[in-house]
Amino acid sequence: MHEIPPLIVLLALGFGFALVFGLLTNWMKLSPIVGYLIAGILLGGNTPGPSADEHLATALGEIGVILLMFGVGLHFKIQELMRVRWVAIPGAVFQSVCAVGLTMALIPLFDLRVSTAVVMGIAISVASTVLLIRVLTDANVLHSQQGHIAVGWLIVEDLFTIAVLLILPIVKESRNQTDGATIVFEILRALGGIVAAIVLIVVVGKRLFPLLMNVVARTRSRELFVLATLVLSIGVALGSAKLFGISMALGAFLAGIVVAQSDVGHEAAAQALPFRDAFAVLFFVSVGMMFDPSTLSQHYDIIIGMLLIILIGKPLAAFLIVVLLKYPVRTALTVSIALGQVGEFTFILGALAKELHYFEQQHVGMLVICAIISISVNPLMFRAIPWMEQKVLSLPRLGPYLRERGITEEQRRMMSTSREMLPSVIVVGYGPVGRTIVENLKMRGVESSIVDMNIDTVKNLKENGQLAFFGDAENKETMEGIGMEFARYLILTIPDPDTRATIIATARRLNPEITIFARTRYNSEEAALSAIGVNTIASEEAVVASELSRAVLAQIAPATS
Repeated sequence: MHEIPPLIVLLALGFGFALVFGLLTNWMKLSPIVGYLIAGILLGGNTPGPSADEHLATALGEIGVILLMFGVGLHFKIQELMRVRWVAIPGAVFQSVCAVGLTMALIPLFDLRVSTAVVMGIAISVASTVLLIRVLTDANVLHSQQGHIAVGWLIVEDLFTIAVLLILPIVKESRNQTDGATIVFEILRALGGIVAAIVLIVVVGKRLFPLLMNVVARTRSRELFVLATLVLSIGVALGSAKLFGISMALGAFLAGIVVAQSDVGHEAAAQALPFRDAFAVLFFVSVGMMFDPSTLSQHYDIIIGMLLIILIGKPLAAFLIVVLLKYPVRTALTVSIALGQVGEFTFILGALAKELHYFEQQHVGMLVICAIISISVNPLMFRAIPWMEQKVLSLPRLGPYLRERGITEEQRRMMSTSREMLPSVIVVGYGPVGRTIVENLKMRGVESSIVDMNIDTVKNLKENGQLAFFGDAENKETMEGIGMEFARYLILTIPDPDTRATIIATARRLNPEITIFARTRYNSEEAALSAIGVNTIASEEAVVASELSRAVLAQIAPATS
């Protein structure tokens, strides 16, 4: 009988189990990450039943880390951080210090090494981006004052964790040396490699990466564009590790930042998303495979201590700093509860710590249990925010004091959404029809945002001061990047019915209130377009018939008069 390759077994079992348990946890209103971790636990060698190759899973999980970090770079927006810097930066720093300090307090109780406790504290200080965005969206506060603070706070946490990913290998290398001069040399060598990598990727890549992506974009081939995106993310990550000795995760993050600044940034994010999600699933599965059930019974005391820090210590620290900065109680509770969990960066840092021998196998297992419990509990805690607010404000002395605290006008301005900065009209397609529409709107003083798949057209529009984006409007990621959630009107000049239907469905999901205008070739398509949510339809058949009739009547009328 033909032997099945371990890779096929891993993909079939990994994706299959992840799908089943992801659906189950999603049905339970929990993050699918919990399901992926459970799938990994069941496929690991420490539990009965089917198993997969753990080493192969770890290798594929590395690709997941690379694509996750590339995605972080693509979506990194310094503007979001700057709007809330006065609360996000001190808040994230204070919360991280508290998490590390509380974890170090466990040292005498559970005989932990200092280095292990410090890294563990940093690992549990950073929250899950996926879960945070989900709970904020479900509560309809993502684009509110609370949502902006939480997202900016998370950006600071991510940057802090990325810095730790840089520093840990340097510290490990210096600890392996005994001679002072050698230690200094190793640190300087490592720092030199980091600086060289950043300069090469950011400075040189800023010219080279967009040039490559623009050449590929001109081919109008989706396959080649996807391939170019993967080559950049994985290739830069590998080159960073091989040439400069820095982590592949950092290299991918820097590559993402550079690509995001190009004309094709939104489309790169959209095309990389399916691969990022697929390999990220395998990353979480590979983390779950490291879990040994005996860890739960042998180290339950440490796990309980870590959970208390994640679920109570971190939120309390965040609540205090937000209230001290004179924000309302509801904002303080929303931010603190949303950050009271751990996720992607926790495991990325945990995997590196295990590789550098800061962690043992059981420490990664502790993180897995903490993640499963905190991710499961967090949405429940979030739903209890109104009750918590009522209880806090009803406290005898503290309640009246907190009621008087409110956000200042300067802070409110910094919290303002980007709604006012974006045009209210989005035009998809800049052919002859789209061009005429944009010009007519401009003559009436109405600015519009253009989405087109011709990279040269987009570049020319930008050079002339027109807001334009290169990308496929069928992709949800592209539409989010151009501000579909904030637009009031969407004009579709694309005649292809399948493409048009996908764009309409995506727009309606992102912005149910948007008014949609669409072009169609045939009158017979009007009923179908109305059924999927198009408000106004312009049929080419109807327009041509009307124009020809008008022209004929103009000729006939003088002759009959």
